[in-house]
Amino acid sequence: MKAKARVVVLHVIFLPLLIVGSWFLTMMLYGVLTNFGERTTLGFLAFTKPDHIRLTYRQFVFDVDRSVEFGACRIEVMNADSTPVWTVTSQLDGGGVSARIRVSRSLVDDPDNFDRDHFISIVSLGRPGPSWLFRYNRDIIFDRPIGPLRAEIKAYAADLSNQKNSGLSREDSKLVAARTAEIIDSCHGISTWAEKFPVIRMISGPIQEMILILCMFSILLIAFETVLATFRLTRGETAIESAEVFVDLVPYVGFFGTIYGMAGALWYLGGIDLSDPIEKATKIGPITGNISLAMEASQLGILFFLAASLVLRAVRVAMREPT
Repeated sequence: MKAKARVVVLHVIFLPLLIVGSWFLTMMLYGVLTNFGERTTLGFLAFTKPDHIRLTYRQFVFDVDRSVEFGACRIEVMNADSTPVWTVTSQLDGGGVSARIRVSRSLVDDPDNFDRDHFISIVSLGRPGPSWLFRYNRDIIFDRPIGPLRAEIKAYAADLSNQKNSGLSREDSKLVAARTAEIIDSCHGISTWAEKFPVIRMISGPIQEMILILCMFSILLIAFETVLATFRLTRGETAIESAEVFVDLVPYVGFFGTIYGMAGALWYLGGIDLSDPIEKATKIGPITGNISLAMEASQLGILFFLAASLVLRAVRVAMREPT
């Protein structure tokens, strides 16, 4: 009875410490993988030094200034006769990537009825919860992937071409919009980010961190139970059985992430006017982002469950006494 009481006391004392240790180690893992948060943010800066580029497409000139210090890309579009079309500033900051399109007042027939200062949110970066809990983890939501971004700029350019003072034809507006979207993409790597940072993409989000904490806790728990077994306070198989309880929870947490992401996507879909083709094209980003969260949570859960199950099976075989 005294030995059992001693084991219970040890569990009461050390289990909370194992939970805190699991969270701390998971936070440090996120710190290493994301370079303590910098890689998540600076991953949306596709250039490493400031420069100035002048591009010419047909009769249009694109002056591009890129600044690493400010994480910004400034695009000034002009006609061949130096008549300004618009100025676009894309900006990377702690909240994500955004773009602002400014049109000269002289190009608009009625300045009071035209949005000359158009704001576009491209990528949103936010913490899934309190900063002390999710210090280096970020929710990465592509509000405007490259397709919806191109569609929104094209729709805005089409509205500008309807202004008589702009002097833009519909074909000219499509050209300017397509090239502007391409330059923004070249500055911030919107279309290539997922390929460059697949690990960060997979582990970003609250459900993903819960999965990693569970796996880390299982590792610490099996080590703790093994120490107890070494001192003959518990059976050797207790370590395996204890860890299996939490490893079995991992795919369920991943499935919960799938339900969570799909629910978010459907909720957002309900707020879209499906009869408006422009709105459908430009607001599909958050929907695909939530669906991506749903799939990646299950993917991460299954991956870690399989890995942990193989490790536990190997440990069980190693601990089996020869007959």
